[in-house]
Amino acid sequence: MKNHEKRLNLVYPIGRGRSRSLGLEALTKPFWPVRRFWRRLGPLDAVRALDIEAGPISVSGIQEALMAVHHNYGSSSNAKLDQAHPDLARVMRRAIKMTPPNVDLTIVWTYRDKEQQNSIPASNTNARWPESYHNAEDEDGNPYSEAVDFAPLVNGKIPWKDDARFCHCAGIIYAAAQLEGVEIIWGNDFDEDGSTKDQSLADSGHIQRKNAAPRPPAED
Repeated sequence: MKNHEKRLNLVYPIGRGRSRSLGLEALTKPFWPVRRFWRRLGPLDAVRALDIEAGPISVSGIQEALMAVHHNYGSSSNAKLDQAHPDLARVMRRAIKMTPPNVDLTIVWTYRDKEQQNSIPASNTNARWPESYHNAEDEDGNPYSEAVDFAPLVNGKIPWKDDARFCHCAGIIYAAAQLEGVEIIWGNDFDEDGSTKDQSLADSGHIQRKNAAPRPPAED
């Protein structure tokens, strides 16, 4: 089968047990069906709706199709991804290539050192150094973050109060993670029970590697 004949389909529900598939070309356009389902089903259901249908996929064919319309990270975001676990860096670098023209991404945090972690207000995190997945280091003590904080960009600014835009980006990142074969946990459903309403600290702009080793307790 030739590359151009292999298809990646995004399958989403349309109600009453039925579903519809979006072809690969939809990845380079605004996800209007997903935005519609955010309104109808809520953010988590819309994110979960981006389920990649199994089948033969040509990575080169996907990349070729997506290169037509894409954004690129700036130097600051790329430097932060260099301090993340390679799996997460791959996911986020693929995700930026999958964003439609009206959606841009930036990397807010990957690795945080002790001073950075402990300076964050308790209202924004319940983790102190070194218990956050952002504090992970390799065997040599180099940054090796098991978490990424991301945000959408609208006209060069982050719309912190627009949760729908964060959920939109999370859906794209979930799709990128499946393409890369990386399991992630989203900060709006840490316990993975399908509900975004039972989080003690919801974080729509956070992902972490699902198979990351448990973090040590906070220092006294």
